[in-house]
Amino acid sequence: MIKKREKFKELTVPQKRRLSNFEKEIRKITFDISKRNEIDLIPISYCQADRKFQIIKLYVTFENNEKNLELINKINKKLPLEIQYWLAKSRIFSKIPKIIFTIDKKFDYFNRIEKVLKENSI
Repeated sequence: MIKKREKFKELTVPQKRRLSNFEKEIRKITFDISKRNEIDLIPISYCQADRKFQIIKLYVTFENNEKNLELINKINKKLPLEIQYWLAKSRIFSKIPKIIFTIDKKFDYFNRIEKVLKENSI
């Protein structure tokens, strides 16, 4: 049985190139979807993939923390299927991975550090 931490090990150089190609295409597709549906752009900070490219995790940053979980749930219901459809239609990639959106914890961490620094400086 594969542990969760073992799934997302360090990628080799060709795998990193492939992941960056996926990331570029996904950013273009999300931009087009947001334009078409007149919704806010989804800010993707970075992405991570397992070695076999079966799963790609996209880390998303939001400014207001209250509704993050609701937004991620809404995004995970509709957007991955549409992104997979457009990735398959582009015919650039032979296999289309499962796409999962998650909240970027690093962004929240940096926001908290910034607040503490502002409070201490005043």
